[in-house]
Amino acid sequence: MVTWNLGTVGTPGSAPYQAVAALLSGDAKANDLTRFLPEIRVDVTGQGHLLGLVSAHLKSGTDNLDEFRRAAESFRMNQIAAEAVREGMPLIMMGDLNADRGDAPLTPTWFTSVPGALPAGMVLGAVLQV
Repeated sequence: MVTWNLGTVGTPGSAPYQAVAALLSGDAKANDLTRFLPEIRVDVTGQGHLLGLVSAHLKSGTDNLDEFRRAAESFRMNQIAAEAVREGMPLIMMGDLNADRGDAPLTPTWFTSVPGALPAGMVLGAVLQV
């Protein structure tokens, strides 16, 4: 048995992206993902023992807005992981995180405001408000 949680293919800012962000955040107005975080759950034993797999392709770039968007996407990935822990389900997260161990620390380390103009249609969920 394989269960997909992909939503529907759409363009950033479209209803499917908003639905995924809203589902993760609990904020119906959230539209803060510009790329899906596809999740698949595989019954590895045929007896209901699920393994979750999540793929991500986080925002690339080094300016503050790119880092802010990547931090928001990482926060949503953390929400998926927290749900898997609550369910007792092993989870593998993989993909292109656009970060390397040798990267310099974020500047600023903490965002106290959105560092620029977000893409059209992108609305931060309540838990990501700065």
